[in-house]
Amino acid sequence: MGKLFWSAAAGLALGLAADSAGIKGKIAAIAVALWLLASLAWIVWPAMTSPLAAATALLPVVLALWVAFGRLPNRRENPTLPGAVLLALSLAIGGTALIGSSASLAQIALALAAATGGFLLWNWPVERHVWGVSGQIALGITVLIATVFTFFTSARAEILLLALPALLADRLYRRLPLPQTDAGRALGSAATTILALLPALAAIGAAYVLSGGESSPY
Repeated sequence: MGKLFWSAAAGLALGLAADSAGIKGKIAAIAVALWLLASLAWIVWPAMTSPLAAATALLPVVLALWVAFGRLPNRRENPTLPGAVLLALSLAIGGTALIGSSASLAQIALALAAATGGFLLWNWPVERHVWGVSGQIALGITVLIATVFTFFTSARAEILLLALPALLADRLYRRLPLPQTDAGRALGSAATTILALLPALAAIGAAYVLSGGESSPY
């Protein structure tokens, strides 16, 4: 947990500095990738005790590269689209961790979900704030939390795979038959957020069913 905290703190400092300096594009993506991969290596290295563990670690690495390079920080992008992904992933991790009796991870993930919800409301129906590097860092933090949840708890972390379709929120938005007006963008943002949350709710529901329907002690 200490490594998770310091990794997140370093990432947020990096994001604020990059956004203040106006850094974006490939340079920002490389900075995010270096931070996230270094953090993953620092956190999971003690758990690399078998070929299975090493193979499992490949998924966080792939997600880290997607966070860094899958969507380059763009000031012209609708900020609610990556925000919807962040809300879905943090909610899925928080709910699953709570059911899995990992209260500390649940608190971090649900706090991130609450902050993201506030960001989305502040950007709806009119977009006021850009996403930027800080948003990419926040997405990376969900990868770090999920990694800690996978390697250092006894909960059924594989359930989180059900939440991964939320990553396609921006593609869903582009396919919505809505007019390119302010009202259409606002409606599309709301619909995309709701659609992104469905996989997260599926992951939480699966965690509850696999727990035998027992409520968390927290």
